[in-house]
Amino acid sequence: MGAGGAAVRGKAAGGAGPGRAAGGALAAGRVGALAAPPPAPRRAARAGGRRRGGAGRAACLEVPIDILGGDSPEDRAAGALRTLCTFVALRVVMEQMRGTRHQSPVHNKIVDYLAEHPLKNGEAWLAGLMRHEETEMRLAALRVLETRAKYVESTFDWGTLKEAVVGGVELENANLRRDYVMDSFQLESEASPDDDDAEPEPPAG
Repeated sequence: MGAGGAAVRGKAAGGAGPGRAAGGALAAGRVGALAAPPPAPRRAARAGGRRRGGAGRAACLEVPIDILGGDSPEDRAAGALRTLCTFVALRVVMEQMRGTRHQSPVHNKIVDYLAEHPLKNGEAWLAGLMRHEETEMRLAALRVLETRAKYVESTFDWGTLKEAVVGGVELENANLRRDYVMDSFQLESEASPDDDDAEPEPPAG
């Protein structure tokens, strides 16, 4: 019994050896994976303030920095959009002041102010209205500020704007290329008359 028990214990010990080794290797692998440093973050797509064309994207054009007085085309477009959003917010507020049954007296005052001070720059126009001598006009300016912010955040459709710009450029280019080809064919046909219209040569002798 003693020898048999020793044999059984030896066999059990020998059978458990590979399993323990595998378990130790697996545990070591998990510890190594946890201890491994995280992957380095990807570098930004912009370098030096310029956008670079990535995979699947056409390379960006080099736009001269002095064509708009130092402003980027995006900044200039953003300024125009801010003024447009100011005008839209002002009209929304004025429409609210008209009401369905009673019109606020501030409505006509804003109409007169707008006639004397046309809205050419949204920020400058609002700054002037906020310095108005009448409190109700200054409060109206604050109301336009809040309406403009809400319009930009929740109402203006930025996706439609991008589609309109990109699609509009593509449509205009297609129409202009078509007109160019048609005009080119017309000019070539006018420059080379048909053989049927040419005068016959007199017979020889």
